[in-house]
Amino acid sequence: MERILKECVEKKQQLPRFLLMENVSNIMAPRHMGNFQEWIDYLEKIGYHSKIYRLNASRFGIPQIRERVFMLSIFVGEDVEKRDLLERYFHKHNLESEEYTKSLPLKRKRVQDVIKNNYERSDYKNEACLSQLHDTPSRQKIIDENDKILKDGCYIDVLKTITTKQDRNPNSGVIEYVNPCEGKANWRYLTARECFLAMGFDESDYEILMNNNFDIAKNRKLFSESKLIKMAGNSIVVNVLEAIFMQVIEIKELLERKG
Repeated sequence: MERILKECVEKKQQLPRFLLMENVSNIMAPRHMGNFQEWIDYLEKIGYHSKIYRLNASRFGIPQIRERVFMLSIFVGEDVEKRDLLERYFHKHNLESEEYTKSLPLKRKRVQDVIKNNYERSDYKNEACLSQLHDTPSRQKIIDENDKILKDGCYIDVLKTITTKQDRNPNSGVIEYVNPCEGKANWRYLTARECFLAMGFDESDYEILMNNNFDIAKNRKLFSESKLIKMAGNSIVVNVLEAIFMQVIEIKELLERKG
C-alpha cells in the first residue's frame, strides 16, 4: 500500500479518499508500535487523518471474543478545518464506546443462533460427524482444557476467537455431541458453517458458497472443511465492517457538505 501511495504522490495522481487497514491487536504492542507509528506519520504527511480503533466483535452483536485493530484514514490534504471536523465526528461517534455501538442497526446473534445442532437435517448431521473428535489422549486434552460451548442443553454466553483451525488446543470450544461411533468421543468442535456464522455471515451466504463448491477431483471439493474453517478464521467480522462502512458513508457526506 505504501508503494502505491508513493507512486501516486510522485506522479501527482489523486489519492484514495479512504483507506481501511486491519490487523491483530499485537500491532500496538511495544515491539511493533514504532513501525506502526512510522506508517501513521507517513499517512499524515501526505494528507491523511487517521482514526485507530481497537474493536471487539462481542461489542457488535456477535457472540465472539475477537479483538482487532482497525485504522480508518481519510484524505483531507492540508485542510485544517476538515481535520477538526473529523476529530469532532469521531469524538461523537466512537466505535469503542459500548453505548454508541448498542445504537447501531446491526443483526445481533447469540451463541444458540450460531450452533446448528438440529441433527434431523442431514447437512447439519454430516458436518457434525466430520467435526467429531477422536477418542484419544490428545483429543481428550482438547475436551478437558477448552470451553464447553454446549453441554447438557446449556449454551456458553460467548465464544472464544474463531481461529483458522478448530481441531487444535486451544480452540474456540467444544460441543457435546452424543453420536455412537467407534473410536470417537461424544464431543465435536465447531463446523465450518458455525465458524462462518460466528464471523457474522448469514447462513444463506454460506449456502451460496457450498452450492458453488465444485469438484476438482473425484470425491474432492475445491474447499474442504478445513479450508473453509481457515477462510472463516482469516476473515473479518461482518458486523464490525458494517459499522465502519456506516462511518465511511457518514464521513463522505459530511465532507461533501463541507465542500
